[in-house]
Amino acid sequence: MTPELKAKWLNDLRSGKYQKTHSHLRDDKGYCCLGVLCETAGVGFNLASKTADHNADVAGQMWTMYPNDFEGMPINEGEELSAMGMEIFGLGQVQHDDLTRLNDENSTFAEVIQYIEENL
Repeated sequence: MTPELKAKWLNDLRSGKYQKTHSHLRDDKGYCCLGVLCETAGVGFNLASKTADHNADVAGQMWTMYPNDFEGMPINEGEELSAMGMEIFGLGQVQHDDLTRLNDENSTFAEVIQYIEENL
């Protein structure tokens, strides 16, 4: 990961602009930390599906959004970054898995931010 992308990502995670969610890169509730990374890198998202989910709204449905391709290459596999996505952003599998776990186990981005500062 370039120092510039890391700095921008940390700034975005701290900004308060992104509501936090889990189990998806982005859904109607917010973003996981890796979804914020996609936005930071300028990838953007498109509406993919409305699915039943245990975190669903009252109607029992939830919007899931998937990132657009990056320079013609898909960067996700379902709700996670693909191997290509990790390579594009300079993340290893262990880093990806650690970030996903920290994101999904905590209510804020604070632990994720600390991990990024110390490990990337």
